Amino acid sequence: MRYLIIVLLVAGFSSPSWSQSTVKMKLKDNQTIQGTWMGMEDDHYLMQYENGSTLYVPTEMVLKLKLYRSYKDYPRYDNNRNALFFGWSGDLNTNIGQGNTGFAGAGINASVGYDWDHRYSLAFSLGYRNMNIGRPETFLPVTVTAKKYLTHGRYLLFGGVEAGYQWGLKNQWHTPASSGTWEPWGSQFRPAQSMHDKGGGPSVAPLLGVCKIGKYGFDQILTIGLHIQHFHSEKIRSEDARSEVDLLYQRWRVSYGMAF
Repeated sequence: MRYLIIVLLVAGFSSPSWSQSTVKMKLKDNQTIQGTWMGMEDDHYLMQYENGSTLYVPTEMVLKLKLYRSYKDYPRYDNNRNALFFGWSGDLNTNIGQGNTGFAGAGINASVGYDWDHRYSLAFSLGYRNMNIGRPETFLPVTVTAKKYLTHGRYLLFGGVEAGYQWGLKNQWHTPASSGTWEPWGSQFRPAQSMHDKGGGPSVAPLLGVCKIGKYGFDQILTIGLHIQHFHSEKIRSEDARSEVDLLYQRWRVSYGMAF
């Protein structure tokens, strides 16, 4: 180190043309030094310490040099600030205190929304969800999600709420009209069971999560929420007495997705 020339600069001095990458140098005398990369000048590597001092290192003294580019230097970093974004997400859910009335479920969503400078965001989503993998209870969810960001930087904590409507697609109470048996003695077709409509109902889910801002314009989002969904279905055969299926799903839901 006695051959190094150290020039002290005013703390905080910087040039916008210099990269903010971190550099790590291993010298020929086995010493390792690290700081902010500032470029080259007259066969010297320039590196800045946290206290604002600049170190000029002759190139012949350096055995190995490695640059760690700052994520802020990437041209598409934080591309979704104050902008329209698109996204997708997949989720897993499990029932809460409902015994054998339901099993784990899964879903997938596509969304479009707008982000206001990482202070608030609003997104509309369309997806597909199965609330009971063991005995399919599938829905087409259409939802709107509002979020409030709680932190700044690359990792953004947020809280929010998702609300919408879940249209039923397939469930154990809905029987296709073609199923059943033909009774020749009565010359009539008897359904296997009284057919209900596919049903549906509103849903709401308070959310907590974290968003990791991507270096290439693709943000990763991890969310946990309490999914509460009402389901209602009725018999639709005119000769049957009126009957209803009325359920309330209560599920912990974990989802992972990306916004771009």
